[in-house]
Amino acid sequence: MSKRTLHFLLMLLVGIVGGILNYFFCCNCCGNTKVNSTENIAPAITPIASKPTAIKAPTRNSFILDDTNGNFNLKTNDHFNFNANGFTVLKPLSNTVDVQIDKLKPYLELHKEKTLDIIGLYTSKEKNPSGYSNLGIARANAVKNYLVSKGISSKQLNTLGKLNDNLIPDQTIYYGPVNYHFNTSNSAEDIASKRITELALLRKEIIANPLKLNFETNSSILHLSNSQRAKMGKLSRYLDKADSGQLLVTGHTDSTGDYNANLQLGKSRAGFIADYLAKNGIDRSKISTLSKSSDKPIASNETEEGRRQNRRVEITLK
Repeated sequence: MSKRTLHFLLMLLVGIVGGILNYFFCCNCCGNTKVNSTENIAPAITPIASKPTAIKAPTRNSFILDDTNGNFNLKTNDHFNFNANGFTVLKPLSNTVDVQIDKLKPYLELHKEKTLDIIGLYTSKEKNPSGYSNLGIARANAVKNYLVSKGISSKQLNTLGKLNDNLIPDQTIYYGPVNYHFNTSNSAEDIASKRITELALLRKEIIANPLKLNFETNSSILHLSNSQRAKMGKLSRYLDKADSGQLLVTGHTDSTGDYNANLQLGKSRAGFIADYLAKNGIDRSKISTLSKSSDKPIASNETEEGRRQNRRVEITLK
């Protein structure tokens, strides 16, 4: 055997022995590593499907008239409806509501000792574009005007507002955001006596402290404060209860510019406020308008603040 052959055989033997040793030591090591690595892998977590948010059904208040101190109880699922942020009754009104109102009229006529509270509901998310303290009173006033148009005396109707954040609209419509409550006095004479006292106090207050609304220069933009809205409500209540109540709306200007032009501006502002009052449910036929131009300043026209105070409309009783 040549040396070359012998060298080849030795190399072959070394390769075979190395392969055997590698199998027993390295493969076992790899196996251990594989087992240990699986122990360190966190188990897969199956995500829990979240429950879909429940959609609340729109609120649908029924038209319920229930006198617990009498024998009058009416109900229908239809009602007065309003747009969100709105205080105008949506038309057409259901005939079933008119049927209930036709039954209410003779009941109140027969029972002069009773009055009906109309309670308009509103939510804190709504804006109040009306002239009243809250949107609920404005809605109640709209319902009151409809009842009056059907022949029911406003002297037996009271308007109130109540916050109710449980109301759910149907997109942009609130169905029946109005409640009702009957009041019973000892007699019709008792109601009349209380009304006379209330009207005397209201009239004295309104005349002593008329509602004043200010305008920017050459502007008819109107911004009502809370106290002005409260006065608006008192004016409306007085006109509802007084047989011959009349409003006088007078426009005033500052002394800037031509007198005759200011006279027209005062008339325009007075007319604007008269229309505004009518949109808020006050009978337009009970409103008279007048312009005083710059004749009746309440502050100096020499300062901007004084001129601002003079650019006004005053609303009082005739």
